[in-house]
Amino acid sequence: AMPSQNPPAKNKESTNTSNQAGGAGGGAFPLLYFRGRLIICGYLTPETDLRVGGDDLSAGMQFYAPDNPIVRNARGEPIIPGSSLKGVMRSNLDVIYHREQLRELRPDVEKRKFGAIICDRQDCWVCRVFGRPANHSHREPTRLRVEDCLLDGESVKELGLEDARAVSVVRTENAILRLFGAANPRRSEYVPAGVRFAFRLLYDVYTPQDVKEGLPYVLEALHLVEDSGLGGSRSRGTGRVKFEDLRIYWKSVGHYKSGDRTGRLLAGPVDDVTELQKTCQDKLSALAQELEEEEKEFLKGKQGA
Repeated sequence: AMPSQNPPAKNKESTNTSNQAGGAGGGAFPLLYFRGRLIICGYLTPETDLRVGGDDLSAGMQFYAPDNPIVRNARGEPIIPGSSLKGVMRSNLDVIYHREQLRELRPDVEKRKFGAIICDRQDCWVCRVFGRPANHSHREPTRLRVEDCLLDGESVKELGLEDARAVSVVRTENAILRLFGAANPRRSEYVPAGVRFAFRLLYDVYTPQDVKEGLPYVLEALHLVEDSGLGGSRSRGTGRVKFEDLRIYWKSVGHYKSGDRTGRLLAGPVDDVTELQKTCQDKLSALAQELEEEEKEFLKGKQGA
């Protein structure tokens, strides 16, 4: 179960062991070195029309020019930027685990500073997973990287379309001038419901605690995104998404050295993120134990050298 406040390290005994392994500095820092990478992959499917806004360059690739175009890649195909997915994942966790910091936010509209969460807790797993500013005193390697979600070609064909660049719908929306009752229409572009995007999350592992304590926050964030939605205009019924064909792979340093591109399947495939949360717990605990044993062997060899 997740803690109800700003997330500390959950397992004091294991955290202290790791801190003691850090050597100098009174055991303030865990022994950080790259152990491997967890890869979460699958499909992101909009269940209602989805809109992640682009700019005029995106609109220029189309034969029409909506007022609010969606973001596209250089080939003119709709994408979901990794920054958009990672941002909504983190903001959902901030609402739960950074309540105190949210109360203290003071947006400065003139300087276009709308408030970033500043967390001073060294043991905050949300910050460890999603990253801290470069000048932060507790900065560590960011664990999570979110790649751009790319359009799945097969789902385009299922919609009866030959060209991925044509995967969009334009909806006319109105802003009503309340005093006069006049309409101010605008044309907004959306990705239609039912199309699939392939997504991939890369989670770098530096300590055993990254596996059993940090990764569950990533899965919780995916669960939250399914209910909060993704993209703009969500209050008007768009942006509901579902994660499908979910898998978790483990690629150790040994997998990279041996040329094993796939790695070891830890969990999946499943079509429900909540099922993934439940089924992977034992596998993650076992992997963390493996890493702890490897760390002990590493420290023995270091002491005997």
